[in-house]
Amino acid sequence: EPLPKGRVLEAWVERDGIVEAVPDLFAPDQAGHASSTIESMKDVSAVMVTREPEGGTKKPTTKPIVEVPIES
Repeated sequence: EPLPKGRVLEAWVERDGIVEAVPDLFAPDQAGHASSTIESMKDVSAVMVTREPEGGTKKPTTKPIVEVPIES
């Protein structure tokens, strides 16, 4: 579904219980596809995507719309 005006998608990784933002904000294209790149998956235990205000945030402000546990 389209993002509300003024919102973007932000990816997050969890390492050792600490959630860190992926330095890349993104939005779906006209076909509804969106992607982001995570530079290093070292020690990542989960990847999440949230809807955030334009410009992003330092911590997630919404419940993840995607949450994928990563098994090592």
